[in-house]
Amino acid sequence: MNKLNCCTRCGEEPSIEIKRGIKGKSNDTVHVYCWRCWGKRVRVAVDEAGEQQAIDKAIECWNEKNSTDLRKEQPPKRVEYKTMEEIQMSNENELRELLEQRGATEACGDTEKPVGHMDFGEAIRALKAGHKVARSGWNGRGMYLWLKPAAEVKREWCRDPRFIEAIDQNGGESILGLGTICMFTHDSTGRKAVLTGWQATQSDMLYEDWYIVD
Repeated sequence: MNKLNCCTRCGEEPSIEIKRGIKGKSNDTVHVYCWRCWGKRVRVAVDEAGEQQAIDKAIECWNEKNSTDLRKEQPPKRVEYKTMEEIQMSNENELRELLEQRGATEACGDTEKPVGHMDFGEAIRALKAGHKVARSGWNGRGMYLWLKPAAEVKREWCRDPRFIEAIDQNGGESILGLGTICMFTHDSTGRKAVLTGWQATQSDMLYEDWYIVD
């Protein structure tokens, strides 16, 4: 049996597997593959020459494929990070273009914002651009959404013991709070409240009655 070369992508030793076919319908096949990255796979059917010859052929094909697919050294790509103001401006411009295409823009000046009914995707873009959004189909009065961006949360700001425990596991100074959509709403007694981590319903995603609050 020929020597089976390691995978050039991850360095792991590949696996050999024989899959039995259906009698009278399909032949047995020899599979050689990398179990870690699943980057390459060689399959050879077992014919009249026998199973061992099919295994040797599969190994030969695998080694040949590895020799022509060596990992190439490439210079690392330079990543340019945008500021929050640049991200909001980009989303604002994209939102205006979409609303103009739908004919739902009114007076996009310095003080007035795009208004009109939007679909869910446009509402998300409005959130990313820094706007508050709501649905005309919501029953609650004065409800709206806004996007709370990601930020570092310092230990001295926290009162939640679980939050403090997470910060301690991260070095004890702070931890990254991921961005989340928040809702201004009311609780069961009618008191004003804020819901962190709002989740859309099917109606929220499918209806086109979203509008910008501010």
